[in-house]
Amino acid sequence: MKFIKILFFAILITNFSACKKTNYPKNTGCVDEALKELSKNIFCTQDCPGIVGCDDKIYCNECEAARQGIRKK
Repeated sequence: MKFIKILFFAILITNFSACKKTNYPKNTGCVDEALKELSKNIFCTQDCPGIVGCDDKIYCNECEAARQGIRKK
């Protein structure tokens, strides 16, 4: 039982880390701070066709990428 708890915790940490990397790119060289500032108060729809950003990561849509300062590739 202890092994299962440790395994579950390890999987949880791994998944959390992957989400964190996807949502907050660090120094990728393509983060546009001006775009991020302009887009911070925009309401984005929940349609999720998926787009690839200039950092080669997948974002739900172009609006969500722009809110993080990422341009569509």
